[in-house]
This record gives sequence, structure tokens and C-alpha cells, in this order.
Amino acid sequence: MVISRACIFFPIIGAAAVLLALPPLYYLLPVNPDSAVYDYVGLVVNQGGKLYQDAADQNWPGQMLIHVASVALFGSDIQSYRTFELLFILPLSCLIIAISLDKIYNRTAALISIPVYIAIYTTIGYWADGQREIVAAPLLVGAALMLYLRVIGGSRRVLICMGAFLFVAMLIRPTLLIMAPMLAIADVSAKRYTNRTLSTIFWDQALSTFILIFLTLCTAVLAHYLGILNHWFDISILFNLQVYGGGKTTVEILRALITNAISSWHWFILWSIIGALALRRKSPVALIFVGAIAPATLISVLAQGKGFIYHAVVIYPLFALLISIAMATGLRFAIEKNRATYIRLAAAIILCIPVVDFAKKAWSGLSLQRAVMLRKISAMEMYDQYPAGEHVTVGDVVRAADYINSLKTEDTEILVWGRPCHVYNLTGLTSPLFAASFALLDEPTPSFELFDKWHQHIEDVFGISPPEFLLLVKNPVKNEYEHFHEDSQPRLSDVIKSALPRYQLERTFSNLHVFKLAN
Repeated sequence: MVISRACIFFPIIGAAAVLLALPPLYYLLPVNPDSAVYDYVGLVVNQGGKLYQDAADQNWPGQMLIHVASVALFGSDIQSYRTFELLFILPLSCLIIAISLDKIYNRTAALISIPVYIAIYTTIGYWADGQREIVAAPLLVGAALMLYLRVIGGSRRVLICMGAFLFVAMLIRPTLLIMAPMLAIADVSAKRYTNRTLSTIFWDQALSTFILIFLTLCTAVLAHYLGILNHWFDISILFNLQVYGGGKTTVEILRALITNAISSWHWFILWSIIGALALRRKSPVALIFVGAIAPATLISVLAQGKGFIYHAVVIYPLFALLISIAMATGLRFAIEKNRATYIRLAAAIILCIPVVDFAKKAWSGLSLQRAVMLRKISAMEMYDQYPAGEHVTVGDVVRAADYINSLKTEDTEILVWGRPCHVYNLTGLTSPLFAASFALLDEPTPSFELFDKWHQHIEDVFGISPPEFLLLVKNPVKNEYEHFHEDSQPRLSDVIKSALPRYQLERTFSNLHVFKLAN
């Protein structure tokens, strides 16, 4: 009984300490440029616009719909999405992981996972914070749990939840659909432990797949009814296939992943191995199912072809799950008095090293937020340390937004020709163009099937009702504005460049220049 109480008491104390320390610091962290794009989509939709038609991003709609809800509840301020994360996304993620551990291992590991995952989530890094991968990843744990519950005797109804988890994950990041075949392979691989027949495995996987397809078709029908299905196809399918997809070779991506694993994930991996060994002793089936997240992560990263390390954070909930098991095992061994002293000492080390590493990670990763909270620096000084795009900081964007807010009217429209999408959100103003993501405007060439149509759209905007404010980013090295291509082939930026003489420079905020339409 003493052991049982201790195993519960220590995780609760740890969770309380983490909850008191990390979320308030994380709240102060400004959203990254990608999240600012989704905030802008949420702003437009909440003002009556349509997804993909009035505010478009090349990604699938899951994350954008989350930001629609975030803006509806908390507005589009620079910390609004952080509030949504801390009140909804992070608690739900912790709940999924904790319930999974309670079912596949024990209650102690489940309790430990709460501070562990909060520590991982809040210190993940500026460019990965709140991104699609970290939002969708716990859903893969949920899908694996549903399959596990079915295998140990649950009804087929849990497979409906499994299909739903996979559907939502796909809606947020479509490459994560690979988890469906990974779980099917895992189901077959675990056959020697479960004694399930191939027929049972087939029909179970078929039911989950049916739910996934059914929900996808329902979403497509709804999109068609709303008149946005064609726009989604043009932007999320055609643009990605013909313009945006790929960029790095498989070898380059693997090299970057290995380098990052060695430099940043080494202790995550080591303690995950310890946790995996402990889980294998108790339930090899559970290990096979949740372990499917690892190859799913790798295939998803390779399929995207971009090589961004934050694409690999899909594996973080798996790290949290296995590290929590390792720490729960270490805690149990450390407090059992009938164990040899050297075993208890080794267990204490297993328990304490992750705690120290998490503390170091939080201390360095949220140092600027700590300085703001201690009033050593101002919030604006902190914003100046975070990029809002090339050559522009979040601080520059905040100052520019304050300036535009002092001049705007009810009908004011602005266009940011670059990545600092924060300006839209902080002013509540919208662009006359359809694109929320700047990649949609910057990367197309005449070889793109819709180039002429999009080029005409921009010409019509500047010919009929040009935006009152035009924001450009200046490259301080080249002393020229970014994203005005000098190659011989036509670009969408040609329209902006030709319209620039109609604008006069009003203010500069470091490398962010604010132009106003001349009277």
C-alpha cells in the first residue's frame, strides 16, 4: 500500500510543478509564421469568408478548422492560439496518452505521462509549436489504443473510434494516413501473441477503413455543398503536385533526421528504449501497436519531401509514452525496500535523469519567456528575437500592425507580400487576394496549370480595387525587396512590381516597409 501511494503521490507532485511552471511561460511564446497563416484563415472564415475560396493554404483543412474555432473563441491576437492550445489541445492530448498508458501498462505511468507530455509539448521549439504534426500525433496513439482494446476482447465499436482517430489525423496531415496500413501490418505481426485469425483481422481492419472512407466522403459532400470542393482540389492537390511538393532527396532527409536524433533526441531515444523493454515484458502486443507510430512518422516525413525536422515530431507522443513507462518502472524499483541497494540506486538514476533533462530543456527553451515574466525584458524585446519571416521579426510585425491600426478604416484592405501573416491577425484586416499562405503566390511559374487564372485574379484586384496598404520585406544584404523574381519567366509578383509606383512608402519597421496607396 505504501508503494502504491508513493507511485501515485510523486507523479501528482511532478504534474503540479510542471503545470505551475511551464504553461504560463509557453503562453507568452508568440505563434510561429505557419500558425499565423492558420489564424488568418480563422479570421477570414469568422468574418463570413469561405475556406480555400477566400483564405487558402495548400494544406488540408483540419488545422485550419482548429484555428477557426480558436479565433471564434479567443480572437486573433498573437497569443490567442496559445490559449486554445493550453485549454483544449494539450489537455486532450495528455488525456489520450494517459488513458492509453492506463490500459496498456499501469496507472502510475499514466499519471507520469501528464507532466512528461506537457514538458515535451511546451519545449518543442518555436517552429514546431502548435503545428499540425504535434496536434495530430496523439490521435495516432488513440488509434493504436482502439486496436489494442479490440484485440484484448473489446467490441467492434472501438474500431469506429479507431477509424475516426485516423480520419481526423489525416484531415490535419494527410501523410499520416499511412498509420492505417501500419496498424494493419502490426495487427498481422502480433498474430502469434493474439491468436487472431486472418479473417478476424481482415474484417476488423475493413470496418476501421470503412469508417475512415465514410467520414472522408461525408466531408467531401459537405465541401461540395459549401462550394469549396473545387477550390480545395486546385490548392491542396494540383498546387502541391505541380509546384510545392518535394524539394529534398530521401538521402538528404534521412541524413538530417539522423543528425537531429543524435544531437537532440539521444536521451529521448535511450529512455524510450528502456520503456519499450518494460512494455514488451508486460504486453508485446501493445508495444507492436504503439510502435507502429515510428515507421509511420518516417514514411510521413519522407513522403512530404521537405526535410523539415518539425515534420518528425509526430513521434513525440510515442517518446512521452515510453519515457513515462521507463520512469514509472524506475520509481517502482527505487521505492521498493526489498530491492538491493544498487538496484534502487540505478532505478533512481533512471527516474531522475529525464527530470533533469526536461528541466534543462525548459530552462533554455523558454528562457526569454522567463525573462519577460521576471520583468527583465519587455514583451516587445522578446518578440524581436522571433522571426515572422525572412529578415522580419515578430516585433517588427507588431509595430507595423499598431501603425496600421492607427490609420485603418472599416473598409481598409492590406496585402502582405511575404510571410509576416501576423499583420492581418493583429489588425483584423484582410487581403483582397485568395491566398493566406504566401507559397501559393510566390512559387508558381507558367508551367503550373492555374498560373494564368491566378495571375488574372491579381491583375483584377489591382486594376479594380487595390489594397490601401502594401507591406514588403526588404533584404538588407541585397538592398532589394524580397519575392520579386528576376528570372525571365513570368511570375505572379510581376503584377505587384508593376503596381508599386502607385504606392508611396509611409513607414519602415526595420526591414518591413509599409506602403500606402497614393491619392
